[in-house]
Amino acid sequence: MGPSYPFRGGIATFSNHLARGLKEVSHEVHLFTYSVQYPGWLFSKNQFSDEPPPSIPITRVIHAFNPLTWGKAARQIAHFRPDLVIYPFWLPLMGLSSAFIARQIRSYHPKAIHLGLIHNFKPHERRMGDAFFRGAFVGALDGAFTISRANAAAWQNYTQKPVRFLWHPLFPPEIDPRTPREEACTRLNLPATRYYLLFIGLVRPYKGLDLLLRAWAAVLPTIPPEWDLIVAGEFYEPEAPYRELVQKLGISERVVWRPGFVPQADFGYYFKAAHALILPYRSATQSGHPFWAYQYECPILVTRVGGLYEVVETFGGGYIVEPTISDLAQGLQKLIHTPRDAFKADFERARAELRWDTFAQNLWEWTQKTFSP
Repeated sequence: MGPSYPFRGGIATFSNHLARGLKEVSHEVHLFTYSVQYPGWLFSKNQFSDEPPPSIPITRVIHAFNPLTWGKAARQIAHFRPDLVIYPFWLPLMGLSSAFIARQIRSYHPKAIHLGLIHNFKPHERRMGDAFFRGAFVGALDGAFTISRANAAAWQNYTQKPVRFLWHPLFPPEIDPRTPREEACTRLNLPATRYYLLFIGLVRPYKGLDLLLRAWAAVLPTIPPEWDLIVAGEFYEPEAPYRELVQKLGISERVVWRPGFVPQADFGYYFKAAHALILPYRSATQSGHPFWAYQYECPILVTRVGGLYEVVETFGGGYIVEPTISDLAQGLQKLIHTPRDAFKADFERARAELRWDTFAQNLWEWTQKTFSP
């Protein structure tokens, strides 16, 4: 219950794939999502995905800010007499409707288990009322599972209710992983004679794009002249200051701008065209981008913040640096001189272990062991 198709974004994408994973291990699954997720005046960007829907029944019934729809959603969910109801949590305010619906379902169907799927236990930007909404959400549930150890620790510091950490599975490839780099560059209208480092995704202050631009400027005099940095993503803050910074640093000719939302269908082409993915975050709990990169054997440079670096620390596939300009610059230089094939064994291990059906089965077994009478 929460973001899923037809809404776009990492949380909806995760929900869609989790539903498929549960179906693959023989569970009956139904997605309940929003009729209205964010009001237009609050969310000026397009909220909807251009991707095909998952092969899972979907009901759009919940207006996130209209409590009159929450009781209707609870009745419809309870009608299925579910064994398990999962509630993604990423923004405390959005947890209020989940808390209400969970409590209502209990009154109709007490046997259901209610678990939070914690994407961000603490929001990136704090807002008034966060503590109240988070408390309501946690209080309504039986426990939670997370896809980063940092979120699991935050949950444990907040409540004694059970929590389980599970590794984020790899997203299925959108294109053939054997697609030649030249073909990917052609698709993206990039010269294949150049080499690229990649920053991709929504641009927000905590993601550290400004740090990366300064590190890129610092490293350019020391690397071959055929290297460029791609910045591909939708700006959730003014774009102009970043453009001005690039001008000030004198690196305009070495930065390829691709502003705007990157369709999921293009992710594979970017990861095949790029030599490496760069995640220069100032703070983070997790990100789905490494799990796209692993699928396409694209190395990663990641900062040691929150739970962001955990997958590289465990499975390899790249380098971890501190979130400073000097450390990022050193990491960029090291990555440029490391062939992609150097991490091939890491990527093969990740593909073998980080599977959606395995994730779904482990989640169900833990749920039965922990909450069954």
